[in-house]
Amino acid sequence: MNMSGEQQKILLLAALPHNLQYLHLNREIRDIKEAIKQSVKRDSFQIEIRTAVRPRDIRIALAEEMPQIVHFCGHGMENGSLVLEDHEGNHKPVLPKALAALFSLYRDCVKCVLLNACYSALPAEAISKHINYVIGMEQPIDDRSAIVFAGGFYDGLGYNNINNKDVIQRAFDEGIVAIELENFSQGTIPYLWKLGVAQGEKSSHEGEKSSQKVVPVIERKFSPQTPTFEGEKSSQKVEPVIASTSSPQTPTFEFDIVTVNAQGREIKPEKRQAQYYVENLGKNITLEMVDIPGGKFIMGSPEAEGYDHERPQHEVTVQPFFMGKYPITQAQWRAVVALPRVNRKLKPDPSHFKGDDYPVECVSWYDVVEFCARLSKKTGKDYRLPSEAEWEYACRAGTTTPFHFGETLTDKLANYCASETFANEPKGKYRQKTTVVGTFSPNAFGLYDIHGNVWEWCEDTWQKNYQGAPTDGSSWNDNYFLRVLRGGSWYNYPDYCRSAIRGRFYIGGDANNFGFRVFCAVPARTQ
Repeated sequence: MNMSGEQQKILLLAALPHNLQYLHLNREIRDIKEAIKQSVKRDSFQIEIRTAVRPRDIRIALAEEMPQIVHFCGHGMENGSLVLEDHEGNHKPVLPKALAALFSLYRDCVKCVLLNACYSALPAEAISKHINYVIGMEQPIDDRSAIVFAGGFYDGLGYNNINNKDVIQRAFDEGIVAIELENFSQGTIPYLWKLGVAQGEKSSHEGEKSSQKVVPVIERKFSPQTPTFEGEKSSQKVEPVIASTSSPQTPTFEFDIVTVNAQGREIKPEKRQAQYYVENLGKNITLEMVDIPGGKFIMGSPEAEGYDHERPQHEVTVQPFFMGKYPITQAQWRAVVALPRVNRKLKPDPSHFKGDDYPVECVSWYDVVEFCARLSKKTGKDYRLPSEAEWEYACRAGTTTPFHFGETLTDKLANYCASETFANEPKGKYRQKTTVVGTFSPNAFGLYDIHGNVWEWCEDTWQKNYQGAPTDGSSWNDNYFLRVLRGGSWYNYPDYCRSAIRGRFYIGGDANNFGFRVFCAVPARTQ
């Protein structure tokens, strides 16, 4: 099939439900559009863009535009559904069968469908029963590779056809080569399905792997149920054991901690104290590091709470360490960014919500690792991100309830989407942005903002569950390009701010609800 000799209409579709905004699709659509405009024989393409698409919008767009190429950017679920929007802007999963039926109506005009969405293999296979060429992804994908692939693909469509070769296959191969030349080939495999090719015989440019598009923070259940808590504590086989490591040379600070019941009522106020040291970052900017005692705890969620990737529960022994009292602030970020570069450049002001005492956000895992490297070089101490186990141990602070505050959250305790409830607490205020660090009460270790405000990067690569997880508190790494985030954010429902919640994101991705706090592995003391 020769598509290079006539103008091709490309319909770019972006589905961005408001509670999946971390996908950065507006930026991706813009960059893909620019890649098309810069491609070889760019005049042979006509681009039409539809965003925030609902099922009806796609039907109308196909009928009105009659495109030859449909390029979809969005989120896919592991069951093969693509996520569109409902009439209120929330996510709406659409099954592969329905998508196939839709495209069957347009088989005479649509020649190729690109599904830049995680887990889009099933809808791609279903659509390929009606459309000549469909590109889909069997695994999560990242945005940089999606943009590079698009540039190579549309370049390939513009090349002169030689000996009547398969133009789409050639364009697909150009896209894969573009990824490889940019060294983005360490991720997952985009596949090309062809009409009439037997199931399982999909093409992948000689079987080479590539990596594409953005991974969602977590896989939200579309019909969430409020967990029950009967027997939750009894399911904890080992009670937390906290070993004190107090030192008279380290100053202390006092604070109040709050515990609430399932109705959100305060039931047990207490006074606590913790030791800490202060790191001077220059220009009156300091970093407070809290002394966290070592101990044992049960990591993960019981059967009555959470998700399968938070299980099985297992006992972990954690050595003493220091952790940032707050998430890293924008003032602290700028102070460290001003230090000499170690491996990569950093933006001095990446955050969307501005303020010196607000947490820094819009930072990738690569960015925060560079931050830790610069801080370590300046101070001579071993600063890094916490492991998942260290983070959860520090968050729980000896508790076994869903939150360190107790059975639930309220808007008086944390910054999250409090217009949704977790247990029987009243609905609260959804602030729709970050808040100044330290606004709310700390946990029993003296750590602030560990539920909500910003997701916090951890050292570990993503694992689908805790089978075979380390039991010594160390990180779990296997060179996978997804990294773990913890704690939820201002944007998330309370269920996604629990002590055991696990998020994941592409190692180079960022969002306006991604931040971090630092860990120090050595027992440093004030100089």
